Amino acid sequence: MAVAEAIAIEAAKAMIQLVATRPLEELRLAWGFKDHLRKLNSKLNYILAFLNDMGSAKKEMEVQLVNCWLQNIKDVVYFAQDIMDEYAYEILRRKLEINSNASRKRLRLHNVMFKRSNRIKFRFRMTRKVTEILAKFDELENDAKNYGLKAVKLATDARTSTYNDDNMNEYYCMLKQARRNAGVEDGSEFVGRKIDEEKLLQMICSSSPGNNSNSGLCVKAIVGIGGLGKTTLARRLYNNDQIIGHFAKRIWISMSEDFDAKRVLKEMVECPTKKAYLTRTHAIINQLQEEIKSSKFLLVLDDVWNKNDDMWSSLHRLLQRIGNSAQSVILITTRSNEVAMEAEAHTHLLTGLSDEESWALFTQQFRASEALLNVPCFEEVGRTIVEKCKGVPLAIKMIGRSLESKKYLYEWEKIEKSELWHVEYAKNHILPSILLSYHHLPCLSLKQCFAYCAIFRKDCPMERGDLIALWMAQGFLHKHETSLTMEEIGEEFLEILSKNLFLEGKESEKTGRILSYKMHDLVHDLAVYVSRKDLLVWNKEAKPNSDIECRHLVGKFSVQHAFQEIIPAEISTKRLRTINLWAGLPGNLLTVRYLRTLMIDGIGLRVVPASIRKLKLLKYLDLSNNPFKMLPESITKLYQLQTLKLTGCKELTELPNELHKLVNLRHIMTTDHSVFASKGLQQLTCLQTLPDLALRDGEGWTVDELASLHEARDGLSISGLEYVKSEAEARKVELGKKVKLLRLHLVWSGNRVDNNTDTDEEVLTGLEPHPGIIALAIVGYNAEKFPIWMMKMAVKFGAPRSKIVPLSNLKAIKLVDCRRCRFLPTLGQLPFLKYLYLDKLAVECIDDHFYVSDQDLHRQIEKLFPALRELQIWNFDSLTEWMQPSPTLGAITFPFLEILEVMNCPLLEIIPALKFESLKRLRIQEFPGTQSLDIVKYSSSLTSLEVCEILKLKSLPQEVSNHTNLQKLSIWGCQELESLPDRLPASLKTLDIRECPALASLPDDLFRDLLCLCKLNIYRCSGLKNISTSLQECASLKELNIKQCPSIEGPQTDLSKLLGLEELWVNEAGELTTSILQALQHLPSLMELSIGGFKDENVVKTYFANNAPCLTSQSISLTRLILDGYPNIKLVPEQIQLFSNLKVMSIWNFDRLEQLPDWISNLSSLEELSLYKCKNLKFLPSKQAMLSLTEFWHLDVADCPLLTERYAKDGPKWHNISHISYIVFNDNIFQSNE
Repeated sequence: MAVAEAIAIEAAKAMIQLVATRPLEELRLAWGFKDHLRKLNSKLNYILAFLNDMGSAKKEMEVQLVNCWLQNIKDVVYFAQDIMDEYAYEILRRKLEINSNASRKRLRLHNVMFKRSNRIKFRFRMTRKVTEILAKFDELENDAKNYGLKAVKLATDARTSTYNDDNMNEYYCMLKQARRNAGVEDGSEFVGRKIDEEKLLQMICSSSPGNNSNSGLCVKAIVGIGGLGKTTLARRLYNNDQIIGHFAKRIWISMSEDFDAKRVLKEMVECPTKKAYLTRTHAIINQLQEEIKSSKFLLVLDDVWNKNDDMWSSLHRLLQRIGNSAQSVILITTRSNEVAMEAEAHTHLLTGLSDEESWALFTQQFRASEALLNVPCFEEVGRTIVEKCKGVPLAIKMIGRSLESKKYLYEWEKIEKSELWHVEYAKNHILPSILLSYHHLPCLSLKQCFAYCAIFRKDCPMERGDLIALWMAQGFLHKHETSLTMEEIGEEFLEILSKNLFLEGKESEKTGRILSYKMHDLVHDLAVYVSRKDLLVWNKEAKPNSDIECRHLVGKFSVQHAFQEIIPAEISTKRLRTINLWAGLPGNLLTVRYLRTLMIDGIGLRVVPASIRKLKLLKYLDLSNNPFKMLPESITKLYQLQTLKLTGCKELTELPNELHKLVNLRHIMTTDHSVFASKGLQQLTCLQTLPDLALRDGEGWTVDELASLHEARDGLSISGLEYVKSEAEARKVELGKKVKLLRLHLVWSGNRVDNNTDTDEEVLTGLEPHPGIIALAIVGYNAEKFPIWMMKMAVKFGAPRSKIVPLSNLKAIKLVDCRRCRFLPTLGQLPFLKYLYLDKLAVECIDDHFYVSDQDLHRQIEKLFPALRELQIWNFDSLTEWMQPSPTLGAITFPFLEILEVMNCPLLEIIPALKFESLKRLRIQEFPGTQSLDIVKYSSSLTSLEVCEILKLKSLPQEVSNHTNLQKLSIWGCQELESLPDRLPASLKTLDIRECPALASLPDDLFRDLLCLCKLNIYRCSGLKNISTSLQECASLKELNIKQCPSIEGPQTDLSKLLGLEELWVNEAGELTTSILQALQHLPSLMELSIGGFKDENVVKTYFANNAPCLTSQSISLTRLILDGYPNIKLVPEQIQLFSNLKVMSIWNFDRLEQLPDWISNLSSLEELSLYKCKNLKFLPSKQAMLSLTEFWHLDVADCPLLTERYAKDGPKWHNISHISYIVFNDNIFQSNE
């Protein structure tokens, strides 16, 4: 039997099963046509039994004809499900709308009309539709006979269920195994790629620019068929210590088939907030220049498909503007050698593993049943199967995971002899082994869930909750004959798919819980292949056929013409069940009658149309990351809706007034902000995921409504708790009974008008949770002490609430803005607490009660805070003492603490001198005395130390020199600091000294052994006279920034010795400033220079004139120049035009400058000009001079009032600059032409 035919049979069986297992009682259709529905149910089971027989037999038939017949069966079953759902909606609508009638008289009249007229019409329509479906099935049965397909006799009860088929023993076996292995890391080693890794390391780290005449960038490519481990190898290289040391910046971008130069640039932007609003290529490049500066970078483009030479040329040209492109490397992974050729890459061809390497990888998959492989007959069959995988690691791992749960030899032999091994990879790019793994998934519903993942783009993360909600919306998660909820079934499906490598989970660093999944490219290809009859990926190049029969439409429509572009007529909107758009919105979207899922995330939707009510079968609606401010009330007509996703909708503050009508709603997802809801939440009894809710005084929902939401799970966030008036009112929430709620976030307003905080303690007492919560955040609480359950970290639990149970599952606690609270809870004995954030409390003393409870004060404790990884104590204005645990406890304290921040505790003299043996990052800020630094002596593992505003600190502890792992040292605002240690650890990479006016000199040999130092910053040290000449021995130094240190004098560092220097900022740095220009010709790597702080015009003229010969050197590679701080200078030094490679120039703080010279036109490579705080500047260069700058595209002007008046749009000189692509005046974009 052909593979395509087998898949088509399974797809048809799955759809029939989905409809046939639906209980008739669920529809409550008791109005005279139950007989028709029973006939339909019987017919569905008949066809299912027929397909079961057909799927197991080998028949000689015309595959194309049979596939067409199977597709017709699916169409009829889809139609049957649509009719059932439509009528279920109608019944629910009538029930809700009748109950909402305000007038009894109107209610009685409505009942009469409904009984006599509407019931008859309803029965007639239903009977006609079901009769039509039965007729279609009869027709298909006749066609089957004509094709020679033979039916089988039905058993007495032919009803088949996902949870009652022949594979369910295997299914539950896999479930148990998945549960046992949940949380166990994949122990697979990196097999057989050591030589490849070493060769590529050599290629990348010793790279030189390729032969591409358009670019100085060096491009390397890992080429090989899918599944060989190209991405895994590239990821290992990306995280390799040698690579990390070689490149200042590393960027990883997953490309798949969506290759676009602009997208690559945007993905390279590091700052997420800026990435969100950057839409123009020039602005993106500008941001990247700020981030990457003159550094060399490694850019990994994973899974590239695009062979367009123009696209690669465009990318090369754009990347040339960024960083140190001449020494940067692009590493691509691709299945196509043509892609590598178009990118002009040095290619490394990846081949399959050897037989022994393949077997070693295969055996690693058998964690629970390794003994099987020691049985000769199993090993023999296993080696044959591995040989058929042809050395492809992904294939070996997936088939190994599939075999791990199979304990009988005949099961292994069945896989060994499967016809699926004969599938040609070249024909459909599906590896036989992966297809076999799919074929052996234990149930049809699971296969449906996997195939549905094809609606996501390649490499797109799929959130855990989203996947389950989407499967549920399509009806894949059957509840028949199981007590599990649909969500619980979905969780188990995720475990099995993850265990068998169909999905790759990504864990949360804080909770260890898998939050999202990705699919390997080959696995995604399989999902698309299985779904190919139902899935259409739409884009501007798509050309749908007239016979297209898609059920799921994904892609992008026109953004500029939202609601004008339409879904093409060739696509039957009646068939569509899913629409997932990542751009644009078709105008005929709301005509899709049977739509179950609509995903329009981040398409710029400002108004949600009221006509959305027409999508009456909708079960999943994702409106995330859109700027609309309200939801239409008509959305509450979507009575079947199960999931409403509103994450990132920051403009939305209120939910619809009649939200309570959405009685099937199970998940409302919001993030980062609270929303207000009207009264009626208690009617949403199916609700599991609650939005972040905001209370208001005297209107809307009340906390007692949460009592009926027994299914609530995951997290609960409530703000506005000052409007809850008593403990009794708070207890109505019944948090102690909501055992599925794991995270609690409780917020009181910090800006209370009446300043009434008397009820805070009562309310928090009433909000006592169950003992299983894992995260607790209290914000704005303003009583003097926490309630007893918090102080003891133990709650009353059980039927009579008489048993005291500790909150031992807590992993994260946040107490913020509790300004009157004087006592901390006892937290030291929480066994799993990893993260503790304390900010703005009125605590005066941290004593033994912070570590242990009263009853444990006098007994031995093995460890205190045994799991804590991160501790922050901020803004404790009243804290005077932090005590060590009492010696009688004999405990090890903070054994695994890695991050400690103690900031703004102005009365605290001492931090306890505990042995923080695991501490890596320490920040101490705003302390009155120096004893707080004693902690440094006992923290031997530090990698980062920040010492800020220690007012009486005169010198750093000498012990700093002994921290052999220290990489970053920052010293800020220490007004009395006079000296640094004579030497610092050789491991140091960043040294940052700011605002230390008493520091007069740096030790002579300070820099001699700092062979790893990359960055040195010295700011605002007004008393600094001497910088050690040993600085010139820092061959690794890349960034040197010295500003506002006007007293520097005496022998200066020979900057020309710093051959690796890429960025140099010297401003108001005394005599050091005058040694800069002559050093430039000896700094071949220098890309960015900032020089300034001159106050005398004659000095400037003489300085630049005397050093003019140095500026003509061909070795100068400077591309970015900043002239900052020339308050008395009238003219820009003309010698600047000698910097022939300059691309970006900034002129800041020229108070007397009135006109920019025309000689700027000699800077032929200039692309950007920035002007800031030049208050008398009136004129730019002439229009002719500006036009001669052929590469120029960006002008940015700020705080230059006279210039703005003349040159901004509509000003008299606008025409002189109107040709420039990107013009900004005072953050206002006046022109932006791509």
